Amino acid sequence: MRKGFTLIEIMVVIVIMGILAAVAVPKLFGNVAKAKVSEISVAAGAYIKLQDVFLAEKTALGNWAAIGYNAPGNGKTNNFCYNQGTMTENTTAVEQQSESLIGWAASNVATLNNCQAGGWWSLVISVQGSNDAAYNHNVSSNECSALVTGWGLGTTMSGSCESTSVNQVAAATPQATPQPAPQETPKEEPKNEPETQPEQVQEEEKTDQPVEEDTPEQQRTKLMNLLKEASDARAAARTASSEATILETEAALAASIANNCLIINCAEKKERAQKLRDQATAKRTEANELKSTASEKTDLAKKAVTLAGETTISNLKNDLQNGTYVFGENTKDFFEFEL
Repeated sequence: MRKGFTLIEIMVVIVIMGILAAVAVPKLFGNVAKAKVSEISVAAGAYIKLQDVFLAEKTALGNWAAIGYNAPGNGKTNNFCYNQGTMTENTTAVEQQSESLIGWAASNVATLNNCQAGGWWSLVISVQGSNDAAYNHNVSSNECSALVTGWGLGTTMSGSCESTSVNQVAAATPQATPQPAPQETPKEEPKNEPETQPEQVQEEEKTDQPVEEDTPEQQRTKLMNLLKEASDARAAARTASSEATILETEAALAASIANNCLIINCAEKKERAQKLRDQATAKRTEANELKSTASEKTDLAKKAVTLAGETTISNLKNDLQNGTYVFGENTKDFFEFEL
């Protein structure tokens, strides 16, 4: 009986293994790289949704802080660094935009298959109308473009992502301080009549004390307090909505990774995906509740503006433009765009 293998048999096995390695290993690395780059499409899609909502409401484009966008990993993950591009102003009015702007960009921090580290993915925004915009999905090289569908060669950011990036995290929304609602003040001053009936006068003083008319300064302050409550409530709702979108994005990415899991830690990956979905659902519910509260406060502020009169509104506009009263960008944008 013959034992072992002949030299020819061993060589045949080695050749077969070499062929399999030459074909399978690059394909495996390519699939791994594509799985990592899938993070880009999800993050860019979340940005486009928030920018479209902001454009529809404000008739303007906003930077990340204005629209409430948070990049994955607060700006940097294991695979990518995120950058808000050339749109550094808080808002850019549609009529002021004469050329395309890069509103979102990402750069891979490590080499992904044939895509060398430092490649750029950018969203170039072109306004189509007062409430509509087109987003060109540009990438800096063909090697990087091959890893994701729907992206082609075009204008992108350049240089180091860290050196060109700005604060990517939306500013924390200040909590509104409860303020007294405006009261209708008597327009006629109380008349000073002779005290012909002392007992009756004393009774009237106990039951109905005359209220002094607010000064223009007090009227503006009360109105600004209402505007601030409404604007801060809207900002809180936008922030919660942005956080919900980020969680939904991370949940979708985790689900994609779990579904493509080969063998290792598949159960843990599926459990993490489900946990992220639950967190996203809870955050979306919170965002909807904040949105409802913001809507009520907005209606109250609009009614107060209607009752304030042209003189008070005119003075308030001058105060905001001259910086006499500083109530934050949320309140200023709310007053300018909504009221």
